[in-house]
Amino acid sequence: MILLTTTSDKMQLVTGSAGSIAVHASWVDNAAGTITPGKTNTNITTAATTDIIAAPAASTARNIKSLNIRNTHASNSNMLTVQLFDGTNTFEVFKASIAAGEVLVYVEGIGWDIYGSDGSHKAQSGRMMFRCLPAEPAGAPASTTAHARTPSTHGGSDHAATPYIRPGPI
Repeated sequence: MILLTTTSDKMQLVTGSAGSIAVHASWVDNAAGTITPGKTNTNITTAATTDIIAAPAASTARNIKSLNIRNTHASNSNMLTVQLFDGTNTFEVFKASIAAGEVLVYVEGIGWDIYGSDGSHKAQSGRMMFRCLPAEPAGAPASTTAHARTPSTHGGSDHAATPYIRPGPI
């Protein structure tokens, strides 16, 4: 979860070179229990620091739900730095070089990923998967062990009958 909680908090994107970067951000604002969704679309063509999500209003928390940053340039890669600025300090959140046509994606509860120009999954941010344990019969002792497993390149589970939770973009 990435929250902007003061009128000085904002999210910025630093582009390492001139190019063509398209940004779509979705969030929800919570003002004393009133939930209001919002979005921002930004096109960046210069090497610069650009505000991509503005600070929320007073007494409002802005919860960033998703962020899609696509390099729409025909041939050039670009070094991208996503950062939070609180009015005084800058905090680097994620940094990656993405090639032409690639997209950097943040999804709340999942994290950061990079997808190739063909839509293939290129990178993931150190996720773990957990084995889903079947429900225990009534009166049986509860199982308390989750079995951590890192994702495999073949996309299968260790055993054909073992389901795994696989978080990923929707």
